[in-house]
Amino acid sequence: AQLGGSKQRREEIRATLIDATSRDVLPGASVLVLRNDEIVLDEAFGIANPDERPFGPDEVCRVASISKPITATLIAILVDRGVLTFDDPLDKHLPEFASARLASGQSVRAPTIRELLSHTSGLPANKDRTRNDTPSTASGSLEDVVREIVTAGFATPPGTTYAYSRLGYDVAARVAEVAGGRPFETLLRDELLVPLGMTATTFRPSAELLAGMPRRYEPRDPGFEPGPEARAPIAEYINSAGGLFTTADDLAAVIRLHLNAGRHGGRAIVREATLREMYRPQPAAPDYGLGFQLDRIVDGEARRLRHGGGIGTLLWFDRD
Repeated sequence: AQLGGSKQRREEIRATLIDATSRDVLPGASVLVLRNDEIVLDEAFGIANPDERPFGPDEVCRVASISKPITATLIAILVDRGVLTFDDPLDKHLPEFASARLASGQSVRAPTIRELLSHTSGLPANKDRTRNDTPSTASGSLEDVVREIVTAGFATPPGTTYAYSRLGYDVAARVAEVAGGRPFETLLRDELLVPLGMTATTFRPSAELLAGMPRRYEPRDPGFEPGPEARAPIAEYINSAGGLFTTADDLAAVIRLHLNAGRHGGRAIVREATLREMYRPQPAAPDYGLGFQLDRIVDGEARRLRHGGGIGTLLWFDRD
């Protein structure tokens, strides 16, 4: 949003996507651009499925790690509600972290919620883990997954190292549901999705919705081929770091919340001061805030914020 504001820039975006889909570099895509709170580009390109159904502008897709800024925005709302703070140590809400240890056995302090959201908690990086590290993602709950995280231990002392990790968001989601007194999915629905009118956003798409969803493709040389079909979670556990399914229109609602200083439809959802905490570089993470990757730091705050997803998704907005 805000980017691609000029007509020339929007035409460049269109030309790039038309070229990519026509040359089989990209099977299909949609793009939505906001400028001054108005939609100035909302278009789709290429195909959605192997039967060559055209990609639509408001397809429901899994957005992967764009889930992280949405989870972090919910945490900011809970901070505003007074049920937690960004600087709360985890053992304030999850007593099992009072005995936090490195994988080597050395005792360490419990990380803060701020450190979870900025990937500086000391938990193992995605690249250093296997699916067997937290088997409860396949059959258990957030509580079960967090118990496994504590048992496995930390990779580094909290607050000392940036390491991009899904685990921090698992723990943050568990903190949210304990402090907020409701399951994470319910909190997200009640505090963010419903107030913003994000009716298409869910962690658990129906079988009917999944059947009509654009197919994921895997790159090949040349071109690409259909990859695995999207699946809804079958366990109680939901992946707050990468499991959301949503549309470009619903993502635009989150961007508008940030660009409109925490207001939506004339109603205050979260204070601007709380959101601005998310835009600041964090200790040990000079290019990452709370749920956002940061660009153009001015007076200690990012003016441009973004987050990508590992399956080709991108959210990006400019505060100027």
